[in-house]
This record gives sequence, structure tokens and C-alpha cells, in this order.
Amino acid sequence: MGLDIRLPMKPGEQLPPKYFVSLDDDGYYWFMHPQFETLKEKTGQYLDLYGGATFAGESLSVLKETVTAIREQVINMPERWEVHTGDLIGSHLHPTPPQPIFKTVEKETFLDLLDRLDEVVDAAVRTGTPIVALGD
Repeated sequence: MGLDIRLPMKPGEQLPPKYFVSLDDDGYYWFMHPQFETLKEKTGQYLDLYGGATFAGESLSVLKETVTAIREQVINMPERWEVHTGDLIGSHLHPTPPQPIFKTVEKETFLDLLDRLDEVVDAAVRTGTPIVALGD
């Protein structure tokens, strides 16, 4: 599962890496998830691992504010921390209590990811193009 956040492409076109960010079903995505829910409340667009969204005009400003809010949270975290990413559950044949799953994230890697996301948003604002987010 993944979520690609990028500027739109024409058929056959390849984007430079600075105009493309991929998020995975990992601690980085799930740490950002509460902010993505707030983003959805404000814009109606949700950065979902399974769905799609488009940010243009005012919603780009809100997306930029969201990235800034996430960055402020990350800056105040330790160099490495654990993020709850889900629960492992048994089947109806073998019921077991849910077991929480945690993934480790690193501050430096997270800040690099946020820098790349900022580059995509800034490029969209500068060029007047939308940002397209596509989950799989």
C-alpha cells in the first residue's frame, strides 16, 4: 500500500523526483494521520492510502499549513520513536486479543520527507497546478 503525492503528469511524462513524494503504510504515515484527518475536515480532501485527492487553490494553502504543523510536532520528538500503526487480530477460527503493532520512525528521515513534501506543495503554488494524491 502506498500513497503518491505529486504534480499532475501528461501521458509518457516523467516527473523530477522533487515533484513526487510517496508515503507508505508505516510509522511516518500514521504519525501524520491525525493531521490528515484535520486536513479533510478543512478541505474535504483526505490523504488516504487507498483513495485519491486533489489540492488546488485555497486547499493548497491548507495542505502547506498541515505540513508545517506536522513539522512542528516532529521537531519536538526524540531522534527516534515508536508509532502505533495498527493492530494484529486473530481470525474467527482463532480469536486472539488485538496485538498493537508499532513501527520506528527517525526524526532526520521524517524531516527529509517533510522537506520533499514542502517542495511539491511549493512547486504547485509556483506553477499554479494542483497536487494529485493517489493511493493504491
